[in-house]
Amino acid sequence: MSPCSACGLPFDCESWITLAKSTGALDQHTYLCPRCSLGRTDVGARESLLEEYRTRMHRGHTSAALEEDHAGFPVTADARSQYGNRQRRLRDLEKVLHFIDKQTPEILHVGCGQGEFTRDVAATVSCKVMGLEPVSLWNRQATDNGINTIAHPLEQWRLGDSPRCFDVIVEHHLLEHLHDPRTHLRCVAARLAPGGIALIEVPNLLESHQTLEGEFLRPFHENVFTPRGLATLCRKAGLEPFHALLGTDLRIVCRRSEVGETRQVFPGPDSQSVAQAAWSNDLRISLKRGLATKGTTTQMLTLAKRVHSGCSWPAGRADIAIEVAVAFEKTEQLSEACSWLRRSLRDRNDPEVRLLLRKIESVHRRRKVATATSMPAIAFEMGQRVIHPFHRAVN
Repeated sequence: MSPCSACGLPFDCESWITLAKSTGALDQHTYLCPRCSLGRTDVGARESLLEEYRTRMHRGHTSAALEEDHAGFPVTADARSQYGNRQRRLRDLEKVLHFIDKQTPEILHVGCGQGEFTRDVAATVSCKVMGLEPVSLWNRQATDNGINTIAHPLEQWRLGDSPRCFDVIVEHHLLEHLHDPRTHLRCVAARLAPGGIALIEVPNLLESHQTLEGEFLRPFHENVFTPRGLATLCRKAGLEPFHALLGTDLRIVCRRSEVGETRQVFPGPDSQSVAQAAWSNDLRISLKRGLATKGTTTQMLTLAKRVHSGCSWPAGRADIAIEVAVAFEKTEQLSEACSWLRRSLRDRNDPEVRLLLRKIESVHRRRKVATATSMPAIAFEMGQRVIHPFHRAVN
């Protein structure tokens, strides 16, 4: 496998952390760089990977947004949620435009697909917008949607004697597909006008709602990003990050660096911490799905205790305990819910969890008092004879 795209560290399977390893048909291994935490996926069947980004669709959709439902399972975005995702991206763009001192900025949307978001930008923002999409089918659809679209990858768009530069360059869920993301970001930097800004969006390993194998880690995603890894990669390509928007989707805002390319590693969690967080999140999601499917049975409670004790990451144990507490609270087992919230607080002093614990304890106490005072009256109304234990003992 090639050296790390972000910091240039040569690959060594002994020193790089193995995040996940699948020995199935693709023989897919994912490693984390020990220096900057950038993840790289190595697949034995190289022809299965996308050598050029966006050269084919996967299962009929681009990269459908996935969210975690109440049962812990990822759900494919429907038309309504896709619209909501575009609206969120529009809000991100509007935040970025506050940094641009220009009445009618020129915007380039790299990897614009069929042009839905690009069309939203043209209709919402006072700007000149252009799309770039090398997939011929999507390019034609974007053109039919009224978008001025370039039909080849950014790397093949030659600068020429009078290069076309842009005030804002936007791309969403593109960088994780590329075999050489550093070269791509260098082209982004070269296309920025003076004072221009790049807005890069990728999936965020540290806030995923998906399990690693089979969901978050995919053979057509060669790169796995954390905020630290993406920021380091941008610096390596001559871009300087100055703002980040965190969430399931990681968005980072950059300007062209005044000092050029640098190998300086951005601060952030080390690769061991990243791996521990990802593994514990895997346990949390798997347990959440089991609880949603089978309920809070004795068997599931035993499994929950085993999963909780087997997690070596304190923050992960805290999250697992919260999931179990939620499952018990849903089934009105408030005593068990309180017990698991206390376990969470032993691993992480979270003020919100502490407040939630007090609320559930208060409800639990009120219910116990109400039950103790109302049962004889209820039994009497139902025509049942209530015998107090004291009376039974006397008689």
